Amino acid sequence: MKCPACSQESPDGARYCAGCGAKFGTAAPLPDHSTLLAPPGHFSDHELGVLLDINRRSVAGESNASVTQTDIDKLFG
Repeated sequence: MKCPACSQESPDGARYCAGCGAKFGTAAPLPDHSTLLAPPGHFSDHELGVLLDINRRSVAGESNASVTQTDIDKLFG
């Protein structure tokens, strides 16, 4: 295991760093983010609306159908 303070390698299971003496704490468990992620290809109503608007402009031949900064702002702003 590598010490977060000095990067010295210490044996697995060590309670203190062999190099600087820093105490190793126990790592907090990572939160379960699986419930927060949508399956691939699934969009929120807002995201779907923006994507459909981009597609509509493309089909209608309006301006250039590329994604604009306004489109990005609608999605993320």
